[in-house]
Amino acid sequence: MKAERAGSILPHRVLRPQGGDPRRRSLFWPAVGFAAFVLLPTLLAAAYYYLIAADRYVTEFRYAVRGGAASLGNETDQVAVSMGSGAALQAAADSFILEDYLRSYAAVSDVERTLPLRDMLGRDGGDPIRRYNVNLPPEEIIDFWNGALDVRFDVVTGITSVSVALYTPEDSAAVARALAEELGILVDKLSEQAREEMLAYVEGEFVVAEQRLRESLDAIEEFRRENELVSPTETAELGSTVIATLTSEVTELRVRLRSLMVNVPNSPQIPVLTDRIASLEAQLAAERAALGGRSADSALPGQLSLFERLQNEYLIARDIYISTLELRQKARSNATLSMAQLVVFVPPRPAVWSIEPVRWLEVLIVFSAAFLVWLIGRILLASLRTP
Repeated sequence: MKAERAGSILPHRVLRPQGGDPRRRSLFWPAVGFAAFVLLPTLLAAAYYYLIAADRYVTEFRYAVRGGAASLGNETDQVAVSMGSGAALQAAADSFILEDYLRSYAAVSDVERTLPLRDMLGRDGGDPIRRYNVNLPPEEIIDFWNGALDVRFDVVTGITSVSVALYTPEDSAAVARALAEELGILVDKLSEQAREEMLAYVEGEFVVAEQRLRESLDAIEEFRRENELVSPTETAELGSTVIATLTSEVTELRVRLRSLMVNVPNSPQIPVLTDRIASLEAQLAAERAALGGRSADSALPGQLSLFERLQNEYLIARDIYISTLELRQKARSNATLSMAQLVVFVPPRPAVWSIEPVRWLEVLIVFSAAFLVWLIGRILLASLRTP
């Protein structure tokens, strides 16, 4: 009772642990992490892009590759079929080649023949990040070159857009014009190389067809010289004619013989006709044996078979020769007309305003990336603390 009375008289006290507020401590370290991993990188990026980064002027030009030496302008052209796909695929392949060329050191070397490209890349003021040192090795310039160049190829339309971003509008326009000229030279080289390859291919096929035709004619000539025959086919036809004539004559004589034997049995012509029929039948049997190859000294069937093979080979060689001759003439007449051409339909012009860097966008990208990293870190820490 005393204890209850004392408790009712004394004020109720709640015992609290020593130290700060846990809720404040739970918010302090996340705030520190957010400031260190999100706000600080964002402020540094904003300071760089708004105070240090130099303006860049962008010059753009657009081009397309038209034509192609692999096509001779005919949908059913056999040369185009044998050399590959049509002009559209060839132009697309050339566009990919040009895109790789623009990103390569070869483009840098070609532009440097007419322009001080290294000095142009080095005109970036006091930017310590994008500054190009002219004393760097030649191989390292490609990184700065790709940073100043943007190439986009549309597979559907076949149009390529090239953007050059440098620190003065005059420099970007000059480099863009130099690139357009070098691309035209490269397209001419590729087209000439493709044209020469196509002509060489057609010429090679024509030479092979011509040699095959000549060999077939030589084989027929040698056969005629060895067998002393112009044409075994004609000889066989002549033998067939002789057999037909003899058969007709034997038939006629047999009819006369039967008539005499019936009407004039004692006629003196009967023995003569009998001997004549026997002689013609022997001659007919000899002709048939010679034509059919049953005779020992008859080589006509073998000669006829060999000659037919030689004749078929000649006909095939002749058709191939005529076809390749037509292709050769068509390739020669269309080689120059079907050469690929670079069409620059949006020429490069000096920029008026600097559009790079897009400062607010770059800062937003840094903030988004930093915030994403911080958020992932918070989630991982929370998962580790969960019992």
